[in-house]
Amino acid sequence: MNGKVTPGLGMKKEYGKSPRKGLINGLGKIENERSAPAKNTKGVKIIAVAVLCFLVLGVFAVLTYQSQQRNTIAIDGNFDDWQGVAKQSKERMNGVPENIDIAEYASTESGRNVAFYAKVYGNMLYGDGRYIVEVPNEN
Repeated sequence: MNGKVTPGLGMKKEYGKSPRKGLINGLGKIENERSAPAKNTKGVKIIAVAVLCFLVLGVFAVLTYQSQQRNTIAIDGNFDDWQGVAKQSKERMNGVPENIDIAEYASTESGRNVAFYAKVYGNMLYGDGRYIVEVPNEN
């Protein structure tokens, strides 16, 4: 069986089953069609693995950096945990009582918490203690 060539389109009719690309009813094979050359996928795979490794290492680096940068401030009366926080200071103001004149101040955040630090020239909680309520220890 000979196929009939359609003029001007470069199409060829095929009859029956064909091992070539195209429709079995003969309406799809373009003459002189070449299969795409095989691409070098080994190099692409190596680059993909390298990029994936870089991204995974980058995530671990960012998480480690963030965990080291967190300032965990405990409200316990010990101000040693404020050592790594940058503080701003200001000069003493004339006419302002030293118990309310701020000498240093700072703020920091840790996750969803925000902590504030203030130091005055005098005693911030100055008083005679008559308003302090003491709770007896039950132990």
